Order: sequence, then structure tokens, then C-alpha cells
Amino acid sequence: MNLQRHIQGNYPGETSGRADPPSYGSTVEILGKDIFFTEEGQGPAIVYVHGNLGSHKWFSSVMKIDGFRTIALDMPNFGYSDRLDGFEISEYSRYLSAFIETLNLDKPLLVGHSLGGAVVMHTAVYKPGIPGGLLLIDSSSIKGLVTRKESYKFIEMYKSDYELLRRALSAIMPGVSDEKRIDELVESALMMNLDAYGGHADALSRFDLSGKAEKLSVPVLIVRGDRDILVTSLMAEETASVLGGEILELDGVGHSVIVEDPRRFMDILKSFI
Repeated sequence: MNLQRHIQGNYPGETSGRADPPSYGSTVEILGKDIFFTEEGQGPAIVYVHGNLGSHKWFSSVMKIDGFRTIALDMPNFGYSDRLDGFEISEYSRYLSAFIETLNLDKPLLVGHSLGGAVVMHTAVYKPGIPGGLLLIDSSSIKGLVTRKESYKFIEMYKSDYELLRRALSAIMPGVSDEKRIDELVESALMMNLDAYGGHADALSRFDLSGKAEKLSVPVLIVRGDRDILVTSLMAEETASVLGGEILELDGVGHSVIVEDPRRFMDILKSFI
């Protein structure tokens, strides 16, 4: 990657715009913003919602599920979707709800990874008629995910230091050994709105649905890798105690089973369905 190009502000992830979307996906206007997504198959819908520094590319290995329509979108501020001025979980949830309604999806299974878990939980609590179930993958707790203020300066460094960002992402997904796959996810991360690095940390630190949510009437499965250095088992238990559902802890997996062990994730998903 041409890191100097990124530093000079010409990288497609800069706040002022986004890269032209590739031909293999689709774009739909949601609340006045263009949202990019990919899809596979036909049948009941599964909607994949990525985490911080993510995009639809995190789900590229888990799209083909017989008998189902899988959809992976780039949330606003990420990937090939338009930018927003803010970074609140509630706002991302608003766009997700409108996306589902625009595509006329009936009770889709919402799969949220990391920050995406917070987004789908917010959707389930405030728009309970939308999801048919929740599958939370190494998700933020129902009480949020607090980042120490002294760590913000390191988070901001990711914008201009490709190797630092690469090491950080590699550390949270220890099961990925394919160097090309890691590079793909790093370059996808750099397409995020540059102002979102600190913005997302702030938003997750303030996120807390514990006093507003109750056990959901739809199935909930909380999946956590036992090598996850971001989301603790206590966080998973906090979420389960409020929303209900089961916790499945995976041995030998870090923060991202969807890319570390896609086949294992597919087996879990099919069993949950």
C-alpha cells in the first residue's frame, strides 16, 4: 500500500468522501446516504453487521449458506458507503433499521460482530419487530466497551501507520495466518472515516442499554473466542443476563471467528438457525 498517499489525504477513507464501489456489490440510498452491500443466495435473510475498522469483506468467507439470503453491508462511515458527521451507535442502528425496511427483509437474523454487536442490540431493543434473532460475535457488552483515554493517542496513530494497524488487527485475530487476507482486512480498515477512530471509542464507552433492555422474545446466541483480548467472558455474561440467550465460548479463537475459522462459524450459524 502507498502509505504516503494515505498520509497526504488521498486515501478513499478520508472524511470528505469514499471510494467508487466495486461492480460485485450493490448500492442503495438509505436516509439520503448511499449504502454498499453484497448478497448471496435466496430465502430467509441473514444480515451481517461488521465491527469497528470493518466492512463487508470480513464476511466474504461465510456468505454461501444453502437456503438463505446472506447480506453483508458497509455501515455508513465504513468501506464503500457514504460518510456521516457522527459516530453514535444509535445512529448506526437507525441506518441498519432503515436498510432492512428498504430491502423489505422479513425478520432477518442479525449477526453483529464487535461494534456491530452493539448496533444490532440497539436495533433489537428499540425496533423489536425487526429481527428474527440475534447472533453476537465477540460483541461489545450490553454495557458498552470502555477504552482508557490514554489509549486514544495510540488509536489515532493507526490512521497513518499501516504496520502498526496491521499488527493490531493481527493480534485480535490470532487464527488468521494468510498474509494476503490480513492485508485485505487492513486496507479495508483504512477505508473507515478518519474521524471515527476516536469517535467509535467514545461512542462505545458511552453505550449502555442495561437499564433500557430486557430479555428478548427472539433467540439470542452470544459467541466469544477464549483468546479474545478485547471482549471478556464477563462482558458476554453481562449481555446474556440482560438479553437472555446462551453463551458459546470457542477454544483457540480470538476476536473474530468469522475470519479465523469460517467453517466453524458456519457450523455454529447453521445450528443456531
